[in-house]
Amino acid sequence: MQQPAKGMLVANGPATGPEETFRTALRRLHLEAGEPSLREISRRIERLPVPEYVSHDAVHRILSGPRLPRWPRTALVVTALGGDPGHFHQLWIAAKLGHVPSAPIQSAPPAPVPPPIFRKTLTHPQAQVLGMACGYLHGRLLAVTGNGGGDVHVWDVAASSMVTPGSHRGAASARAVACTDLDGRLIAVTGGGDCAVRLWDLAGHRQIAVLEGHHGTILSVACAQLDGRAVAVTGSSDCTLRLWDLSEHSQIAVLHGHTAGVPSITCAPLQGRTVAVSGGEDCTLRVWDLTEGTQTAVLKGHTNGVGAVACGLFEGRLVAITGGDGSVRVWDLAARRELFALQEHGPGTLAVTCSELEGRLVAIVGDTDGNAHIWDLSERRRLGVLQGHHRRVTSVACTQFEERLAVVTGSSDGSVRVWDLLAELHNG
Repeated sequence: MQQPAKGMLVANGPATGPEETFRTALRRLHLEAGEPSLREISRRIERLPVPEYVSHDAVHRILSGPRLPRWPRTALVVTALGGDPGHFHQLWIAAKLGHVPSAPIQSAPPAPVPPPIFRKTLTHPQAQVLGMACGYLHGRLLAVTGNGGGDVHVWDVAASSMVTPGSHRGAASARAVACTDLDGRLIAVTGGGDCAVRLWDLAGHRQIAVLEGHHGTILSVACAQLDGRAVAVTGSSDCTLRLWDLSEHSQIAVLHGHTAGVPSITCAPLQGRTVAVSGGEDCTLRVWDLTEGTQTAVLKGHTNGVGAVACGLFEGRLVAITGGDGSVRVWDLAARRELFALQEHGPGTLAVTCSELEGRLVAIVGDTDGNAHIWDLSERRRLGVLQGHHRRVTSVACTQFEERLAVVTGSSDGSVRVWDLLAELHNG
């Protein structure tokens, strides 16, 4: 007999009213997940593929607050607890509609959206930004960048201040950057032209480990939790992926399959398993079961190297969003097939991320012209373009900053820019 998904209500003892149904399902999900503490849920959210900072107080309001919580942060809590966001979104919509008055009311004109409350530019004049990742340290947003000279820079976004904890030796480029939680502390994981993976304690501004094994430039890195361990997956010009235990500072596995370099990787949960999704210069997208250390799918469609990949939930299913040949493609990972392509994207794609915006999944795509394009995947249309960089956009991230959804972009022009996404779209 098939068991209901986590948090899914069964027929006996139904809750009364759509909002109480939603709240009961959320409480049940928390219980079935082992009742992790509010701080633990907050830490799990920071470890999701798209980093967000949701304080433990905000988690408490979502789980127990008197008001119906907003969906974007609720989706993060549901995901952190191992629930099905698609199922919970339907319950949330029903609860939201339960607040609509039965008598018709005259709709007011939409309130004007104010100008962006932030639009920051962080510049290091002697450093191309080749890779970037974001994370939160004591509630402050950090942007960690790697450059063509091998230096690793850590920016405090609000203060516009920077420190340099170290570099990859021999002026080797540092193009692979990720952030994750390791034993309760925020670390950065970087890879570069010296073939080394380096771990950095971001609070102490120091290097804590060097992991060696690759025989070529490290082009990409992603972090995940695997059976309770913090792990990193790296892709290299030596055509391999390598899986690393970050606590033990040791290599777990070498993954063979790509026939050329691996410039893009992300990690995500798929059907109860932690998988890595890698894009190769061999024009393929490959899916790997990290527990078994095996390749489970090879997806073809791109006509050039797959230089960017991100994962997100689209219409209740996990999808990969990829770019690299002038098109942006969306893949159903469970069905192992391409859903559609945004062929008119145009310039080469170097970076991609995704996030939920007003209840819809959007992709943010950085290109060789110095722009970041915002795509509505449901309607398959471009919502807007973030313009400001004067060289290629090499990295993009979506996160929360000053209680707003922000896009952070890194460029080979040496700058990191932080955009108030919703305000930019409404005023652009």
